[in-house]
Amino acid sequence: MFQPSSHGKPDARVRQRGELDTTDILLGIILLFLVPLMTLAVVAIFSTRSDSGARLASLSEGEILPDAEEIEARWSAAERFYSQNAKKIVQQAVDAQDAMLKEQLRKWASTVLKNARADLDGVRMLIENDKHPELASRFAAYRDKITGVQKQIDSSQAELKKIDILGRDAQ
Repeated sequence: MFQPSSHGKPDARVRQRGELDTTDILLGIILLFLVPLMTLAVVAIFSTRSDSGARLASLSEGEILPDAEEIEARWSAAERFYSQNAKKIVQQAVDAQDAMLKEQLRKWASTVLKNARADLDGVRMLIENDKHPELASRFAAYRDKITGVQKQIDSSQAELKKIDILGRDAQ
């Protein structure tokens, strides 16, 4: 089994074809466990949370409740997303002349409107916390603003439904 290596050293070992090597076996066993663990770690790092209200769902007694500054920041971002993005994309979808462009803009606008509604729902969830009903009365003005923007989103979605697949205005 022991054969001198090409270097002429008598203690060097040359592996014969089909012979098992303990170093290869140990590395294989280590990699068997290491690769899936690294994959899980990478997936966990790059995964995203789509629900902006997920933090509220996990509120426990020891967590800090949202303050006026947080509610204002989330409200402003959600309202700005609708007015500066979603509304303009809906208008582009309605005004587009090319049928394929119109259909693509309609799909895009529909997705953006769903995201805008999800952002507003996240703010509403922060305000309407069942464990802390005082938040609802404290931020009642925001609740009314959210309702107003959600009505605008409903009317924008109604505009999109008037566009048929061929890009012509539906009757």
